[in-house]
Amino acid sequence: RILAADEFGGRLPGSEGARKTVEHIIATMQAIGLEPAGVDGGWTQPVRMRGVTVDQGATRVELGSGKGQAMSMPFGQTWVGSSFAAGTEQLVDAELVFLGYGVDAPEQQWNDYARDPKLDMKGKIAVVFVGDPPLDDGRFGGKAMTYYGRWSYKYEAALAAGAAGCLVIHESE
Repeated sequence: RILAADEFGGRLPGSEGARKTVEHIIATMQAIGLEPAGVDGGWTQPVRMRGVTVDQGATRVELGSGKGQAMSMPFGQTWVGSSFAAGTEQLVDAELVFLGYGVDAPEQQWNDYARDPKLDMKGKIAVVFVGDPPLDDGRFGGKAMTYYGRWSYKYEAALAAGAAGCLVIHESE
């Protein structure tokens, strides 16, 4: 409860809230009698971090059939995105493949990637809904979202299937 308080400001690395958080944790460790064990004999150790930001003015998505005018989608209004590949520019001209929820969960007897045995995702963009399949039979934890419903899983599953990318539909509109 203490670290989640507003005064810690979300604890974003490099922020004032992060500094306050580290001070609080150190004070708590001292209060319970722990000894410092950092690489320099202190309470902390350096950790190299990398951040990735998106140039909103230069980042764009256009959807088209190849037979006419492409539909431009403004960043921040109709989509948000990121790449884990820092400092790269990518031009992707790829087929979009809608895969429902983009889930491969053998223990739930569910695999959106295996519905068409001829499907080859190599070089294509997976288009999937966020969340778990809305089933009434108790699979996927009912209303509680499982790991399969999270964006990170959707990206991992698409990558594992050989896709060049993954678009996650967050709302039906």
